[in-house]
Amino acid sequence: MPSSTWHGASWLGAEGKSLLACRDHLLAGCWSFSIFTFLAWLCAVLNGHHRKATLSEMVNDWDTAEGKIFIAALLLPAIFFLVSGYPYFLENARVDGHPLGHVFIIVRHFLVTTGLIIVAFVPTLPNTETRAHTVEIWLHSIAATTAFVSFSVSELFVLACHSGLEDLELRWRARAWGLQVACLLLLVVHKTMYQSGLAPDYSAAWTFRYEMLVGSGVISQNQLIWHFSDPDPTQLKERGFKILAVIPYLGVLLVVGCDFAYRKNLYALPWGALEALALAVLTMLSVFFLHSLHSRFGATEQVALDTQQGESSYGTA
Repeated sequence: MPSSTWHGASWLGAEGKSLLACRDHLLAGCWSFSIFTFLAWLCAVLNGHHRKATLSEMVNDWDTAEGKIFIAALLLPAIFFLVSGYPYFLENARVDGHPLGHVFIIVRHFLVTTGLIIVAFVPTLPNTETRAHTVEIWLHSIAATTAFVSFSVSELFVLACHSGLEDLELRWRARAWGLQVACLLLLVVHKTMYQSGLAPDYSAAWTFRYEMLVGSGVISQNQLIWHFSDPDPTQLKERGFKILAVIPYLGVLLVVGCDFAYRKNLYALPWGALEALALAVLTMLSVFFLHSLHSRFGATEQVALDTQQGESSYGTA
């Protein structure tokens, strides 16, 4: 719905209140994820369980403080995102009129939250003593993969096919998406190296770091969606999107910096520079790929929308 319809009395009406509740729940999900994930990691550090390849391995024991907090870290945002229903309510989180538009609404709304809930309540295990344990580990891994990949794919669909996004919003969300996808790709690389026994200490450390960065990327993008969906923006609000995009990564940089110190990574500087270079290159390639898709499919959607509006006007006349 055009933003102009939200000004004045319409913004104070029932539909405006529904949108306000949607956006409030979306932001609550973002903040609860960030706060409780950080607290879970902090408790893992205090208990000496932090030198693992993934956060899930650090918090798999529900008898520990970090294990209990981790459940809240994933369950609360999943509940808030479900109650929000933002893919259905926010125009900049869906593509109206596209044959696959509703499919990707379902993917974003249900698969992401379902993955978070399964990861919270089906912990990974340090050892597989039975076949049932193997099933549990696979279910945990598949759920985590589903949550992150579903969000990335649905966001790609919106950014590539949505013809109504302003240049500023498209530019910032494309950057956030590109960084998150780059982190996701490097996470897969290091996770594969770790499971294959290649440089296990090094690959385990970077698996954890990229996992944290991927989670921050999801929150950063959701907060950008929240910001640009504001039906009544002001000059003060318009200055806030950069902070919303960066804040999740500031916390992760603190965690990564501490992780370097805790693991006593003697080759941190040269290899860290190489990781940063790989991350920058993959981010630029991802952003370029997204803009290429938008130039192709976004323009097509605009032509189709104009055609539909023209036919509607002709029929009315």
